[in-house]
Amino acid sequence: MLSKIIRSKSPHYSRVGVVRVGVALMALALLSACGSGGDSGEDLSALSTQQPGVTTASNNPANVPAASDGAASVNSAPTAPANSAPTAPANPSPTLPPFPGEITDVILVTGQSNALGADTAFDAALDSPVDRAFAFTSEGWVKADLHQVWDLNWHPRGDPATDPSNNFGFHFARKVAERRSHRMVGFILVTAPGAPIETWDYESDFYLSIRNRVVDALNQLPSKATIDGILWHQGETDWEDTPYYEGKLADVINNFRTESWYSSDKPFICGETAFAPLNRILTNLNTDGDPWTGCVESDGLQTQEDQVHFTAEGLRILGTRYATKYLQLIEQ
Repeated sequence: MLSKIIRSKSPHYSRVGVVRVGVALMALALLSACGSGGDSGEDLSALSTQQPGVTTASNNPANVPAASDGAASVNSAPTAPANSAPTAPANPSPTLPPFPGEITDVILVTGQSNALGADTAFDAALDSPVDRAFAFTSEGWVKADLHQVWDLNWHPRGDPATDPSNNFGFHFARKVAERRSHRMVGFILVTAPGAPIETWDYESDFYLSIRNRVVDALNQLPSKATIDGILWHQGETDWEDTPYYEGKLADVINNFRTESWYSSDKPFICGETAFAPLNRILTNLNTDGDPWTGCVESDGLQTQEDQVHFTAEGLRILGTRYATKYLQLIEQ
């Protein structure tokens, strides 16, 4: 267009005309560089929104103040478009409670009445549930609570909702969960109060009931195929220190180790009873050369008037000692 204007002028145009033409040429060049008069058809304003760190009206969140100098800058706070509605901040995702399927340590608790527990004092602060301690009940895996029934043999007891019984297995799970934040513990309680050690003979009715309950519990945990340990508290009936009991205890351990849901590289931990004679055999598990067996002591544990069953405080301490021994064995 400019060439046509020039050609229409007389060859004798003035110097002022030349200057004016030069200024016009410069103006057109500047407009072309800015894209306002270009013929590419590219929308530069749209392109700028695709450049990270560059503030435009099309990519600004609401309610963000503009820069103090009014200029857009890289990595500066974006400005809000006019008449935009305020945007409420997103609520953080709530922390969900642990799910039973995430249980890392499944423990079988078996034995006589001290394994079952006792109808003793309940302290809301000392005996409250924790998020990562579970028990297997008739309703499946649930957060362990002393107001539940975990074993139909639970005796003596009243109404579990109003008259909770204490249990060292509960305190074992509670302590392991408290001491190791990456562990979630679930226990299976199968007991025979007042029963002698031959009750646990391989393929006996009671042994089969243990197997069935363990398999049922594991089937409800898709990520688990085996248990991770056994807590054994038995001997009040077989209170004498005899070779018979010593041989039977070895049989119990070996029989459990033949099961597909257990093995010889998982802890088997027993606890001393309130009767001193038998405790020698039990404590031998600490020195038998087997790295996966052990025993916790009963020294200093309070008993009830019958001098057989531990008090609530005794069961709390006993559970803590089982937890300490278990962690020692699996972290050795």
